[in-house]
Amino acid sequence: MKRIYLVVLLIVTACYKKDAPFDAFVFSVGSYTKDFSLKIDNSDTIYYQDRFKMKTGRNYYAVPNKADRDSIIAIIEHLNFPNYDSIYIQENLMDGAGIKFYKKKGTVEDWIFFYGDAGPRELNEYADKFYILMKRMSFKPYPKKVDLGDLKYVQIPEITFIPLKNPTP
Repeated sequence: MKRIYLVVLLIVTACYKKDAPFDAFVFSVGSYTKDFSLKIDNSDTIYYQDRFKMKTGRNYYAVPNKADRDSIIAIIEHLNFPNYDSIYIQENLMDGAGIKFYKKKGTVEDWIFFYGDAGPRELNEYADKFYILMKRMSFKPYPKKVDLGDLKYVQIPEITFIPLKNPTP
């Protein structure tokens, strides 16, 4: 009888999955040369949305290997949102990149946005790690919609030109 309890205990322990540090994490970049988001959730899939020069983004997905997945989770765990302000903006910069880290766990949403060289240097280092991991992924088209959370600040607004009625030469 003790063996049965031991076997059941081993099965339950083996099936127990550590609570993930997030329900969803989104890394987004917006500039005049690129506009995309990378979403990681509790599944084995990573989603990528490319919005550059498009009204609606194109969605892709990839399934990272275990080492890459563990690296991504480690980066996200190490990014301690309470240690940072929510917004860092370099003044008088017109052509920089805006980068946003967005994390959701339950009903709690945390985010950090930085534009240009504003903000702590390690935020750029975290972004560089995501760029490197992204390049190793083999993304395939994904036909469904991807919820990327709050993209406020990172999405470049469309420029609309207002015609002048009586332009002067």
